[in-house]
Amino acid sequence: MIGPDGNYIDDEDNAGSPSLVVVVVVVVVVVVVVALLLFFFFVVVVVVVVVVLLLLLLLLLLLLVGASCWSLALVLLL
Repeated sequence: MIGPDGNYIDDEDNAGSPSLVVVVVVVVVVVVVVALLLFFFFVVVVVVVVVVLLLLLLLLLLLLVGASCWSLALVLLL
């Protein structure tokens, strides 16, 4: 195909194939999004595990101290 300036334009070879820049940008964006999702997933898992362990430790402490503190803790929680 001849362009308006008289130069030959080869648009048949590139038809339907994305440019290298677009492919690189898409791959980088996908990798960054997946990495962020995995990071936040692991952060949430770690936070949940730590909170559960702290609650279990508090429960064990309350059981060791006795029933009077149990009732006090229940009153404070409610």
